[in-house]
This record gives sequence, C-alpha cells and structure tokens, in this order.
Amino acid sequence: MNEEGGNEMDFLGLLFKARVDTQEISVEGIIDECKTFYAAGHGTTTLLLSWAILLLAINTDWQEKARQEVLKVLGCGRPNSEGISRLKLKVVATD
Repeated sequence: MNEEGGNEMDFLGLLFKARVDTQEISVEGIIDECKTFYAAGHGTTTLLLSWAILLLAINTDWQEKARQEVLKVLGCGRPNSEGISRLKLKVVATD
C-alpha cells in the first residue's frame, strides 16, 4: 500500500503508474483498458452463472443440497459477502 492507502499493484494502479512514470499510456488508453477489463469480466461471469444454473436445473439433487446449505447458513436473509464465504458445500460429480 502507498501513503494514500491505495494499492499500486492492482490493475488500475499499474495503469496510472505507467501514465505517471513513462507517459506511454494516455488517459483514453486507460479508459479503453478499463472498458476491456469490464467487458471481459462481464462475459465470463455471465457464462459461469449460465452454466451453474443449467447444471443445477439438470441435477436436482445438487440443487436441493445447495438450497439446504444456503438456508442453513444464510437463513431467509439477503446474501452478503460474509455469509457467502461461509458456504462450503462441494458437489462432486459421479458417473
């Protein structure tokens, strides 16, 4: 971490460091990189969730186990990062 509390080793920090240190990337270049990073993350997340929903729909026993764990760990409340990190069920496919 730097003096301001930021982390220069994250993606945006490295882009800004390149801008300040070398002037090799423009502000527009930084914006374009952020758009690309966002779009790639959006696409992969969408694909992951689509497959997860499909697999749960096909395998109702997995779906029920996951539902029971969510209800046990999170109850009927809204999911949050702390509660989600406590979910531990790992479903192993068997042939």
